Amino acid sequence: MLFAYLGFTSALIPQTTEAKEQRRLLIINSYNEGAPWSQELITPITMQTAQTAGVSAEIIHMNGTFIRNKTLFKQMEDGIFTRFENKRPDYLVLIGNMAFTLRDRIKQEWGDIPMILIGNEDSFAPNEYYYTGGTLNLMDCKLTPLSQVREQYNFAYIEIPLLYEQTIDMMVQMQPQIKKIVFIADELYTNRYLDRLVHAYILAKYPTLEYEWLVGNDQNAEHLQEYLVSRDLTIGLLFSTWFYERKNVHGFPTLISGDTRMISASPHPVFALRSAYLQDGVLGGYFPERKQTQEALPALVIKMLEGKSMRNIPFIYSTKSHPVVNYIQLVQDHLSIENCLPGTKFINKPKTLWQQYSWQIIIGIIILVSLIIVAILNSLFQRKKLALFKTHNILVRNMPICYAQAAINFNKDRHVTRLTYHSTNESFNTLTKQNTDNDQQHPLFPVEYISPFIETVFQKESSVTFTHYFKQTNTFYEFIICQSAEENVIDIFGLDVTSRSKAENDLRESARKLDMTLSVARIIPWRWDLKNHKIACEVQRVLSHMNFTKQEGSTHSIHIIEESEYFQRIHPEDVARVKQIHHDFLNGKLQYTKAEFRIVSQKAGKEHIDWLEINAAVSQCDNTEHPTALIGSLLLITERKKQEQALISAREKAKESDRLKSAFLANMSHEIRTPLNAIVGFSNLLTTTEDEEQKQQFIGIIENNNQLLLQLINDVLDLAKVESNTLDFNYQSTDLNELIRSVESTVRLRVQPGVILNFTLGAADCYIQTEPNRLSQVLINLLTNACKFTPKGCITFGYELQEDEIRFFVRDTGLGISQEGQKRIFERFTKLNDFAQGTGLGLSICKSIVEKMSGRIGVESDGEGKGSTFWFTIPYLTATTEESKPVIIEIQKECIKQKDITILIAEDNESNYLLFQSILGSKYKLIHAWNGQEAVELYQQHKPQIIIMDINMPKMDGYEATREIRKFSDSVPIIAVTAYAFASDKERIMKNGFNSYVSKPLNANKLIQELKTALNSSFTLV
Repeated sequence: MLFAYLGFTSALIPQTTEAKEQRRLLIINSYNEGAPWSQELITPITMQTAQTAGVSAEIIHMNGTFIRNKTLFKQMEDGIFTRFENKRPDYLVLIGNMAFTLRDRIKQEWGDIPMILIGNEDSFAPNEYYYTGGTLNLMDCKLTPLSQVREQYNFAYIEIPLLYEQTIDMMVQMQPQIKKIVFIADELYTNRYLDRLVHAYILAKYPTLEYEWLVGNDQNAEHLQEYLVSRDLTIGLLFSTWFYERKNVHGFPTLISGDTRMISASPHPVFALRSAYLQDGVLGGYFPERKQTQEALPALVIKMLEGKSMRNIPFIYSTKSHPVVNYIQLVQDHLSIENCLPGTKFINKPKTLWQQYSWQIIIGIIILVSLIIVAILNSLFQRKKLALFKTHNILVRNMPICYAQAAINFNKDRHVTRLTYHSTNESFNTLTKQNTDNDQQHPLFPVEYISPFIETVFQKESSVTFTHYFKQTNTFYEFIICQSAEENVIDIFGLDVTSRSKAENDLRESARKLDMTLSVARIIPWRWDLKNHKIACEVQRVLSHMNFTKQEGSTHSIHIIEESEYFQRIHPEDVARVKQIHHDFLNGKLQYTKAEFRIVSQKAGKEHIDWLEINAAVSQCDNTEHPTALIGSLLLITERKKQEQALISAREKAKESDRLKSAFLANMSHEIRTPLNAIVGFSNLLTTTEDEEQKQQFIGIIENNNQLLLQLINDVLDLAKVESNTLDFNYQSTDLNELIRSVESTVRLRVQPGVILNFTLGAADCYIQTEPNRLSQVLINLLTNACKFTPKGCITFGYELQEDEIRFFVRDTGLGISQEGQKRIFERFTKLNDFAQGTGLGLSICKSIVEKMSGRIGVESDGEGKGSTFWFTIPYLTATTEESKPVIIEIQKECIKQKDITILIAEDNESNYLLFQSILGSKYKLIHAWNGQEAVELYQQHKPQIIIMDINMPKMDGYEATREIRKFSDSVPIIAVTAYAFASDKERIMKNGFNSYVSKPLNANKLIQELKTALNSSFTLV
């Protein structure tokens, strides 16, 4: 019952093998068997499977015209899957989008088998959309793109669109008097959707035209006949499909399709949306290219039969279309061919005479033309042959090329003895006259000059070419000598190549200069063969140290490098970036680039790094527009990179210097004001108190802060010396044990009560070559810090002799240092205890001094409260010392009373002199000199017993004044007073005639002590 109603049919392709071995391809046609457009698709598929061994094809027609509701759709669906229950297909071809509604049942029953869907649109809708004559509002129906379900179903898609817009435009063009368009179509889902689209297009583009949808059914068959027999050209007929259902005499549904046969006999033009109706009397329409579908469909079937996944094959869309007109029908419908659209393809058009006999006509014309050409050429040849004989002599005589024919005389050894010219042209004669003396009959070339060339011509039986320079005319000529047809006769041809020779010379000079310029500029041209992976560089001296391996094909001027070696030599940090650039060139993403990278070379066992700047551009591409060769240049920029790094470093140092300057000013402001606050405050209190004990306490506080302020100034001066790299280092032979003892005596007074100070010596005797003042300065700074932060326990310092260095240490049991503090302890202005006295410069200065002495410095501590050990090293440079007995010189001392002692004080500052007067005025006679010149004059007048000399004074400084005084007396004690307190200043003072010195600011006890020492060395006080 189901099969009778739905009209299932099937076709089985002839078998070539046993049935059990066959693979089955099932074609499910959404339409009926009589639909001509579906037969156009089914035929090539069945032909292809017939040619494929082991594959059989069957066809099922769904007869979509009969399916009007869900029940009928279900009967059709169950009928298909019942029929193939025991012969499951391996491949599916679905014709029409309605067949795609079976997709879920297909996957459920037959699995994920490959499918090809052929339809008018690349979308699908709910099943109700496809019911014939359905009431579903098609414009509101949600259409889903096929691309969204590609991953769910294994299918490919071929589009055969219905070009209704172009066809309507074609109708209006070819039938200009049209006023109404009648859309002749049945109730199939496609036509119901097209009705809305066609009507909307007409309203939008041709609003004056009327529109009617003539629905295919039993009632409208007569209306169709009326339109077809009418000759009213104001009505345009647009035909889609015309199938409808009618019950036969037995009460069973029958598919009616014969009404369309009337189109072939109709006098009215009919346009169609499907090309299959062109043979049924349709005038024409706008159709997709049939050839494109005919080629794409079998190819896609072959891929499916080969087992390729349909999911991975892109959808195939129609890209070519054109108007098609049935020429015979055009004539019968009495329409003008001039109204056809440009590019119209005509079918059934009678062939013209040219189309029928084109090859015969072409061949006849060719033969005729050939005979005429041969006759003309023969005539011309005869004329030219006669003219050539006449013009040959004229040409030889007047041609710009020098020509001469000469007879040669040989001796028995076949050496040239004579050269006789017997045929020359005007150019040769002119050249001979210009380059030979008029009073001599010598030929152009002496025999001894030209004979080697002539002998070579006859020996090798080939021509010889040589270039000759004529000094008289300053010209270059290139000559060719060859054998003539006559025996012992030669032909000589000469061509003026002066311009070429000069250009070649200029080119060689330019090339030499360019090569020199590139070499000086360190630029290396190169070419990269991307196919053969070779790089050809011009040989330059700048690359010689890189030691690239020369590959086959290298010359003295071209160095060929393997691409892989080139990448291996690129610095690891740059290789990924360079390879990415190379990859972008290969993929066509880059046409030009400029980049910098490093090349690593091994030179004398050491790694050498060069910086290169590369400019690269595509010079050659293949047929696919992918590069096959690059050209560019390499520039060695190692020195530039060093300069850039130096500039960056200088900039960072400048920033750091600016930061340190700000930090320095802030710290100095704090460190200077702190002791000044105490000095100024207690100085004011000193004038207001009468308590003697309080006065002594205030004086002690002022004296202590004076020392702090003086230490701060000394640290700042040392820091300035370090910053300017002018810190003096005077190396000399030093008794290291004596230096340790001296440091111990200096520091002992600074140790807090209850703390023990020890020192250890690394050797019984140790004389080294070092800078004793700087060494003492570092030790005293480290010990001072230890005294400051060790309230109890002990402090031990000393040295140890190691292989090539001496290690000094200062170990305490004090407050200790945290691990974080140890990392920054040697930075400037670093104070781990902000409440402790000090500037935070001492350890930084120590570090700079030790490093200047080629040593190292560090600190070790187990943490806070566990003490610390500061250590530093200096090179162990041994020194020799000679023991000598001291020479005791007896000096006759003069007896004098203290009140009779006269002191000459040379000081240009009045406040400073008042300080001297307050210290010494009550015990000695004082004479004041305001400058060095006055000091010399007063010494001559008063002969003082001792002189206190300021170093920096106007008119004459202390050094010059002392030299002048020493001219009169070499025994008078002279004590220098200086604001400079460096070791180099002390040495200069002692070398310029002074007996001792005191530094500013003055320490009264120090001054009195130096004064007593000087007096006791020269006088006996009574």
